[in-house]
Amino acid sequence: MDRLSLDVLQQVISYIPFPTRWQAAMVSRLWYQACHDPYLYQHIHLENLELADLVHVLQWIQRLQPNIRSLSMRHCYSSLLQRCVPVRYSDDYQNQSPSVLHTQIRALAAPQREAQYQALNIDLYHQLNQHLLQLVNMSSRLTSIAIEHCNIDWAMTALIPSLINHGANLKTWIYHSNFGDLLPTADALQAFMTATPNMTCFLGHHPDAINDHSVSLMPRLWPLLQSMQLACTNTLPFSSKGSSSMPVATSPLSSHVFYQWLAASPRLQSLELVDLHCLSDQDLQSAALAFPMATVATSLRHLRIAKFVTEPLSNAGINHLLQLLPRLRTLAYDTNIDCFRITTGLPPQQVAHLWSSLAKQHAASPLDLRMNWHQPVTMEQTLLSCQLMATQ
Repeated sequence: MDRLSLDVLQQVISYIPFPTRWQAAMVSRLWYQACHDPYLYQHIHLENLELADLVHVLQWIQRLQPNIRSLSMRHCYSSLLQRCVPVRYSDDYQNQSPSVLHTQIRALAAPQREAQYQALNIDLYHQLNQHLLQLVNMSSRLTSIAIEHCNIDWAMTALIPSLINHGANLKTWIYHSNFGDLLPTADALQAFMTATPNMTCFLGHHPDAINDHSVSLMPRLWPLLQSMQLACTNTLPFSSKGSSSMPVATSPLSSHVFYQWLAASPRLQSLELVDLHCLSDQDLQSAALAFPMATVATSLRHLRIAKFVTEPLSNAGINHLLQLLPRLRTLAYDTNIDCFRITTGLPPQQVAHLWSSLAKQHAASPLDLRMNWHQPVTMEQTLLSCQLMATQ
């Protein structure tokens, strides 16, 4: 292997994951030189690392002072979130000593989690924050960050404030299936949008940050946007006990702002809509009448819709959607029977009939229609089901 050129050897080493790469650096002097070349760390991919190992890897890379272009972290985890800690509840009104219960750190709010880390003298998150921010700050060409399926307490880091100061060149932001939310408010998202004018792909699941104001700013702050995921927090009020009517969800994102945003996004090519209350049969019918054909999201080719706790689309709703977006090539629709039961109260037999007729209607269509009707029950669906049972 020492007969290989340095360029070829670096390509080989780029496929060696951490922490095995440290062992590879001890093979020979040439391997050591290749493993420590900052050019090798323009695109960093870190997977299946425990928090302590992740901190050591980031520290090792940061010492090389590379100018990173992309950073990807997937399936990293921290066992600290499973640690049980005592939580005291005051019973002063009974003139008794406070009750002490035990719970996992992950069940606490962010300020309480931070206090527990300090009480346990855990410094790993401070080190993670320090090395992560130094990498971001020294990388003037950073264009892509992907954090997926990481069970790590990202709220203990200042990644977003650092990107607001140093992320002007960021084009891709992917944040899926992680513990906690890095953009927990609309103000944080608006500051992030202002600081990243070159954004083309935003696939972050940040439902608490989406509202009318933040979405209305997107066409002006992100004019180059091509891929987007929209997820919104829906509020399902409690119904009175014994009421036969289904509770109606409310959302901070209105249908008027949503369809105006679609009409003002000519570059948008791929879109994911997760449980949007404004994406309903009635709203789609109104939008199809309000906007001339092929004037909304003219470049949109791929659309994914997920419905779990908001009213699902009927055959008529999907037809109105296709009328509004006639240039779609792919339409994926994810839902399950529990969605119909929670939002409409329809029995499974009637739901199955609706699905069958919809599949037959679009069988000969050139559109690639992917109906994923049997998605797993979500935690939010389980909680809403318990709420509905309690009111009956």
